[in-house]
Amino acid sequence: MQVVGLTEDMLITENGTFLMMLELKPIDMGASGQDFSYWVRRYQSALEKLPPGTNFQLSVQLEPRDPVPDLEYFLDRAHHWHNIANQVDGPERISNQANEISQAAQAMTSFLAFWFDDYQPITWRTIYTLFHKAPIQISKRSLLGFRKDGTELQDAITANLPQARESLQRQIGVLSAAFSEAGMPMNALTPGEMCQVVWRGLHPAANGMPSDSAADIAVSMAQGREPPRKKPPTPDAFWPGMPDEQLKSLLAPDTVLEKESWIEVDGVKAAGYVIHDFRPHQPAMVHRLANLPGGWTGSVHMEFADPALVANKLKQREVQLSATEMVKSSKGIIQSYANQQEVGAVQQQRMAMETVGQTPVFIRFFVMRTAPDEETLKERTRDLESLLTTIGVSAFPARYSQMPLWKSTIPIGEVAMNQKPRNMTPSSLGSFFWPTQRRYMDESGIYLGIDETTQLPIRLDPFGRFQEKTPTFLALGRPGAGKSVWLRTMMLSALMAGGNVMAVDIEGEMQEFCDRYGGRYIEIGALTGERINVLDVPPDSDHPLEFGTKHLVAFCEAVRGTSIPKGPEWNALAQAYRLVMEDRGLIDERTGMPQGEWRSNNAPLLKDITRVLAQSRNSEARSLAEMLHPYSEGLYAQYFNTPTTFNIRDERLVVFGMRHVNESGTWNDQELQVYLWQVMGLLWGEVLRRNQAYPEVANHVMLDEVWALLRTPGGAAAIENMARRFRKRRAALWMATQQIGEFLEKEHGRQILSVVGTKFLMGVSPFEAQRMQNPFELSDFLMDLLTQLGHGRGLLQMPNAVLRVSVRIPKELGLY
Repeated sequence: MQVVGLTEDMLITENGTFLMMLELKPIDMGASGQDFSYWVRRYQSALEKLPPGTNFQLSVQLEPRDPVPDLEYFLDRAHHWHNIANQVDGPERISNQANEISQAAQAMTSFLAFWFDDYQPITWRTIYTLFHKAPIQISKRSLLGFRKDGTELQDAITANLPQARESLQRQIGVLSAAFSEAGMPMNALTPGEMCQVVWRGLHPAANGMPSDSAADIAVSMAQGREPPRKKPPTPDAFWPGMPDEQLKSLLAPDTVLEKESWIEVDGVKAAGYVIHDFRPHQPAMVHRLANLPGGWTGSVHMEFADPALVANKLKQREVQLSATEMVKSSKGIIQSYANQQEVGAVQQQRMAMETVGQTPVFIRFFVMRTAPDEETLKERTRDLESLLTTIGVSAFPARYSQMPLWKSTIPIGEVAMNQKPRNMTPSSLGSFFWPTQRRYMDESGIYLGIDETTQLPIRLDPFGRFQEKTPTFLALGRPGAGKSVWLRTMMLSALMAGGNVMAVDIEGEMQEFCDRYGGRYIEIGALTGERINVLDVPPDSDHPLEFGTKHLVAFCEAVRGTSIPKGPEWNALAQAYRLVMEDRGLIDERTGMPQGEWRSNNAPLLKDITRVLAQSRNSEARSLAEMLHPYSEGLYAQYFNTPTTFNIRDERLVVFGMRHVNESGTWNDQELQVYLWQVMGLLWGEVLRRNQAYPEVANHVMLDEVWALLRTPGGAAAIENMARRFRKRRAALWMATQQIGEFLEKEHGRQILSVVGTKFLMGVSPFEAQRMQNPFELSDFLMDLLTQLGHGRGLLQMPNAVLRVSVRIPKELGLY
């Protein structure tokens, strides 16, 4: 069937059919099977709202997921870091770091290329074609229905245009309103987009099978050649009033060959089946077609009839069947059980229509499987037949009728194959639902893992469209679930994307990673020579004294082991900090705004604070001075009252190791808490400084076993404060812990959960899963799933979706 023209809002076929198309927007199905049931009920409610006389063609069009965006991203990263590594004037360590990151990006390119080839991830689009038939006919047609003589249709089209537009807009309004009320909005396609849909229907190679292997595409791209792909024309290639011969050349396949049980289109084999019956009184689980390896394509033609007219026909059929049984009985013939069943079904259906007014829906359902060769096609058709048998669906292959069946799947509102319709109801059509699933990929996003539902890589920008809360990530799971591997994967992903990474390593598990990827590993603690000035915190331009004051208060809380609420002590520390900053010339006394350049060697020291407090008339201030004296001028002064002894200004990867502090293994020791506050203050200062110097570069702060910090008085408040401020500073906070109870039972944990934008829930025990159900809003299905997850697998819980994710990376990257 040829599309002979298009207006600014419609397509027109050669037999006078005017078309408009709607597409169901992608739906966040989530990781739970219950989510699908929820959307099926919504879909049913939408169908039940449609009035008699509604007709449309529902088409499912499969597309192999294009590997090019992912391969292109990692190849671009590889080239970027390769160029940096080869800079003649660059330091050797920076060159080696860039070389390692470049090789990691190359390894990811190869890994994902083979992943696409092995799993061939696909997606599908759900298209609703609405049509208005006008009396326009063309006699000459080729095998496919494309006109040969070029007869002008402009006059006939123009004459029927107003009526067609009015009819289609009315249908669009009815369908859109019903689905919108069900919470399933639709998009109206432009004529160019509709032509693309028709093109895909005419080119089975685009339906569920890539035109070339991802590995070959990766090689072509690496060599600077255009990858060999067959792509549909862009919507801009079509315009209203374009010549129909030009339309034909853009839309039509090159070759079509019909065999007994399959057709070949441009070298691609396709076999069609007619779905004609379903088990009575049981839902037709045809949504499971989406699980077929290699996918499927097809169309359901739906006609919503008048219940009164159909009920009258059913009454006639009921009388006819009953009369037949009476005649057989009078002749002594045993009654047919099948006929009795049919009489019962007809009675039930008629009564439903008469009493409830349930709208009958007549459907014709055509399915096609595609494959690159005949052997694969046989295997795929066997899979289809097996699935249909399992779900109780009756179907038959369209032998010697493959061409009309194929035409019936093309979304132009035509049933080219003569097939008796099947009578259904809106409620029984709930499983005729194949929603487009959203792909979570930001073009500039970092790699998080593989979506187990779509088998597609997930790349999210922490500051992008999918992040409605703060750019804060939290991984929870039992020991051995893979949290540290996940965190190191995020570190490498952030480095490849060009970000800065700063991490706190309490257990000493990151040094090997840091050494391999050219980072600086700084050991913190009394046994090392490195020191951090607890007051080395540059003032924030928005609130110059706020974070420095809060950090000083938190340090004092860590020293004392109890919290310091707002009051005399808090005010005394705030006053001392302001006076010291003014005395150093870092804050303007009149305006309270920062002045001069912040330098670590000019930052205030702890003894400056202690001396101001000691000179105060306030007894609380003098008490605080006594508490801080051992750290500022006493026994511990050599560790806490010195300028920062290292410079990390130009370091892309910095890891602060705490294993010397944690040698005892007791993580709630006061010493560890105090050192943690030193590190956290320095990290915040670096985020501020780097954002001011390079506002376009992302900074990523990684905290492994974050519960050690949460147990510190004021720790949760400090993390919450950082999380809320990080987005504006283009910084992301990544945390991991095995202490799930800290987030479920204690106020400070719940405080952090309230600001976390994305959670990665990994394997836990049944007891922990049950405790997590309400705080994390998990269904019973997801709660049970958490107990079955293996290493490196988890539920990615985002503000508007839950995905099953597997952290898949090449072993040669050294992250395991």
